[in-house]
Amino acid sequence: MLSQYYGLEDGKKKNLTRIAEEMGVSSNYIGQRRRYSLRKLYQYKCCACLLPEYKKLRKDVREYGQMQEIQKEAYAREG
Repeated sequence: MLSQYYGLEDGKKKNLTRIAEEMGVSSNYIGQRRRYSLRKLYQYKCCACLLPEYKKLRKDVREYGQMQEIQKEAYAREG
């Protein structure tokens, strides 16, 4: 999915909606899977060698991590 999104195989980038339509799932699910994959790549430090948009990926991963921390704090306050 990441290779389709960033156009690594054929040089043609696709948006999340188009990938979701091709796979027959929701675009929200594809977005979740993309963020999960990016976190794993970032965790294993292999983004730099695989993807040219490494800085953008790092920003996406950082924003997603911050979002998760905010959600955890909100759940802690509720529960």
